Amino acid sequence: MRFLLDENLSPRQAETLRALGHDAVSVAESGLAGADDFAVRRAAIEGGRILIPLDGDFANVLRFPPAATPTVAPA
Repeated sequence: MRFLLDENLSPRQAETLRALGHDAVSVAESGLAGADDFAVRRAAIEGGRILIPLDGDFANVLRFPPAATPTVAPA
């Protein structure tokens, strides 16, 4: 599986997922440190990655409707 770990998760967690055989990168490793949620979401969708956030920002269905954000996985 392909994952993008949001900024509030450590790049070490991406390393752990890679050790388990997944294609995982963190926002920091992707050059998206400090990017807003919309840019992170767009990068996940364009990269075909499941976005793993730790905070509730992506749970706001008014900002990120589930049908329009198929790559977001709740944490």
